[in-house]
Amino acid sequence: MSPPDELLSAVNILQAEILLQTNQLSQLQTALPRLYLTGQDQPLKYYYEAILADKQNRNGAAARLYTRATQVLPYHEPTVLAAANFYATKQKQGNRAYEILLNSLTYNPHSAPIYKAYILKSVETGLAGFAETALMELAKLISPAEMNAFQQQYEQALARREAALGIR
Repeated sequence: MSPPDELLSAVNILQAEILLQTNQLSQLQTALPRLYLTGQDQPLKYYYEAILADKQNRNGAAARLYTRATQVLPYHEPTVLAAANFYATKQKQGNRAYEILLNSLTYNPHSAPIYKAYILKSVETGLAGFAETALMELAKLISPAEMNAFQQQYEQALARREAALGIR
């Protein structure tokens, strides 16, 4: 791969991110087929296509694209987090979201955002023991201040789960 090709690919990824973050979905949809991406960046098209389908409420297409995206990009935090969120919220498949996050941790064991999502999803799906183990790993990845802030989220998630089960 030549440096100009790599640079063009990086610029196109940045363009896609800007269009996505500024919610310019029609422009992203138009640009996506024409975006040049190098071989290693090509799988990102699945991510952008999945996000588009998700935001356009084309849930069947989004499910297929998120499945493909998480297969080829299990280490890519935005893909994994978006797919897990999609399955948890729009498909009401908390276990599928949990599986996506768990699988991603095998490829990206140093990702604090994925650990956080995994911990909260573990609690939500009734797997608090796994969440506690993951908390210990998360503590190695983030600052004590960030861990204290997340610990509050974790405690709130536990309380919600217990309340839903009628324990509290």
